[in-house]
Amino acid sequence: MTTFTTPAGQFDVRLFNGRVGDWRAPRRVSFQQVLLERWGALADLFDALLAGDPTDLRLFSDHVSAFLGDQYDVRRTNTVVARVEAKLVVLGIRTDPEKDAHRHADTIRTWVQMNGLPKEVVDLAHGRPRVDVPALVQHAGEYDAHLGAVLAPLLQETLDEVAVRSPWSESAKRFVPTTHRPHGRETFPGVLFDFQRFGVERGGLLDAVIDQIQLPGDHLTTGALRNWILWLTCENRDDSKRAQAVEILSKVSGHTPAEARTLSELLAGVTALRAMTDKTRYGYTTSFRHLLTRTYLAIGAEAPRFPRGAMKALVATTRGMLSDAPDPGAINPEFRSTIVNVAQGSPQRARQSAIGHVEDRLLRVKAACDEDIEEFLKWRAWTEAAEALPLDERALGYVDRLIAYGAREDSNLQRWLVMADLQTIVAVALAAMKRNGFHTREGYGVRVATNRSIYLGLAAERLQVAFPSLERWSSKRTGQGRFSTFRNLLSHWYVPRWVQFAIELRIQAETAFNRHTVRNLTASGIGINNATIELQALKGKTEELQTAVIDGSDRTLRAALELMRGHSKNVVEHWQADEKRVFVALVSSNDTVSFGLWPCHHIHERFIEFHKLFKFTREQLRNQNAGLVFLKREDVHEVQGRLGHASLKTTSGYVRQHIISVLNRANIAEFVRRLGASIVWAVEGREAVGRRGMRETDVSARLLFPLGVQKQVTAAPECDAWIADPEWKLQIDEVRIRHLVAQRAYYARNWQKLRASSPEAYEKVHRPRIEFVAALWEIVADSEFAQLLQEPA
Repeated sequence: MTTFTTPAGQFDVRLFNGRVGDWRAPRRVSFQQVLLERWGALADLFDALLAGDPTDLRLFSDHVSAFLGDQYDVRRTNTVVARVEAKLVVLGIRTDPEKDAHRHADTIRTWVQMNGLPKEVVDLAHGRPRVDVPALVQHAGEYDAHLGAVLAPLLQETLDEVAVRSPWSESAKRFVPTTHRPHGRETFPGVLFDFQRFGVERGGLLDAVIDQIQLPGDHLTTGALRNWILWLTCENRDDSKRAQAVEILSKVSGHTPAEARTLSELLAGVTALRAMTDKTRYGYTTSFRHLLTRTYLAIGAEAPRFPRGAMKALVATTRGMLSDAPDPGAINPEFRSTIVNVAQGSPQRARQSAIGHVEDRLLRVKAACDEDIEEFLKWRAWTEAAEALPLDERALGYVDRLIAYGAREDSNLQRWLVMADLQTIVAVALAAMKRNGFHTREGYGVRVATNRSIYLGLAAERLQVAFPSLERWSSKRTGQGRFSTFRNLLSHWYVPRWVQFAIELRIQAETAFNRHTVRNLTASGIGINNATIELQALKGKTEELQTAVIDGSDRTLRAALELMRGHSKNVVEHWQADEKRVFVALVSSNDTVSFGLWPCHHIHERFIEFHKLFKFTREQLRNQNAGLVFLKREDVHEVQGRLGHASLKTTSGYVRQHIISVLNRANIAEFVRRLGASIVWAVEGREAVGRRGMRETDVSARLLFPLGVQKQVTAAPECDAWIADPEWKLQIDEVRIRHLVAQRAYYARNWQKLRASSPEAYEKVHRPRIEFVAALWEIVADSEFAQLLQEPA
């Protein structure tokens, strides 16, 4: 901050606003030298400005740039100049020209909307259209006299927004307008196709492909197309294949299906060399094929036919928690095959098999989470015991030496790190962390600015042998980084990301919260008592409070939630953070470090790989809990309460999509396999079944010669029918009474839990059903069907 004393009073100008660690000795010397060299010219400039001289304020930019140096770009200089101008306006020394400028800008904007932007004033630069405002004003005619330093910035942003919503084309560039909705906010980023960079001629197949994009295009899809062309033409390591792709994309006419198949194969080849999952690679190739097929049909060429079925096995193995694919990693060998076998079995058998599969997979996820949580609990207990150790004078003498710049050359320190007790060494390291405040906001900033850390030498290797999981926890992103002594010592106060992720999965497996709800959990939303654990958090989409009650005997989850409450307390105490959510970690943003939400997809992939789990998403983990509820009790209302859906229609759609459809797929696959074996047996004999690779156990004469088995009569619960339509006429028969017995038994067991977990849902959904069931029970008890009420539910 520089202060000028003028006839108008004290004039403060903030000239330098550096990042953490920038204000070091070389920077201070440079700043002072520039100040001595330019002080006179700077003072004269301010005198002229304060005297009302209409000197161009842009002359001030040269001085500001000299103070800031080459480390900062022109945007920082413009910020400082804008502050000076604002101060002059406040002092009344300089008139604010924005009112007049706004009037002229509105006139030009109206002219643009009526006539459109002329192509000669649009330049396709820096990946998007840029409007030449002076040229436009001159083109408009009478307004060039009013164009100044203030009018141009006012118009530039608005006119650029007009430009990005229209397609633009130059000799070697083509701009495609696109829309994007990150976090629900619509933007118009656009995608630029640079044919010169691709080496592709205009007017060929690539232009025809781009023409198939319906404007404005989806930004992700259009951006993916640009990436595919880049991979084919610019990043292909094989020169001959790159030339082949360029030739096909530049071809104007005479396109053949073989050329489309060649492009598809070339794209599959370059994606095979890039770091991506098989599912992503398959998705890119499939989308590219569909786009080529549409293009060929549009230009009147013969549509290409691509090979199919190559990724059928991959798709089948990535259907998530409830899958009809074999699962060789299942704990119970019975569940390592497909989930159902019902072609001539009972629906109940299929349902029990599905329940067993989902429970087996859920147990594996919980076991993996518990393993990481318990290992971290052991580490935390060990460091707390180390912190409590009494240190003698010799050990205390090493506190400062562990962070000294010459620690690596200190022979006495090296011997001590090899010979001393490992827990004592960690106690000294924690004392050094606390003495320098490295676990606090201020101390962490000083550490980064001075490039200091904790040196443990060979003791770090001993620590890694004693606690192998530390290497996994050290990484900030993937769980596959190098061993970090500092981050592991920091875990004495803060829970590392890997362990936080395991706790998040554990909560989802118990509550069916979605991941946004879990991440919205605060310390005040965690209630732990002897009998239960109650969690309350805002649902991400609706901002409604969602509640879950968990059995308090789950010691691992109880300890994990206590860990997160302590983590949150340390974040607030040592970092003075306003962040109330508990699942936060150190993140970097705009050269600052603070606690906030962090991306978890890298750790998710490594977590599955490390624990050798099946592939699943966070949403599928949430769905499995609700799926178990439906499979066991067939109560869609309970599923609705568990998922927090506002509409029963949403829940019903979920049940059809995620549960019934999988069962149907498995049923159909099983039926087709059995029917095929039965037909071969009937036509060619039993020996042909084995010769064709089929199983004799799949042969069923009943599939070929029906025995007239009666259909099982099913009906919806009478209560649900009446709630959906109050005019419904009550029908009492044997099937409906069985539903009544089952509903009464369910509410007798669960009504208290339902009321505690969601009072609002209980009053709106469950209480009317309970009262209806009670009333209907009394009616049936006085009827001829009373004996059916005594049958077990």
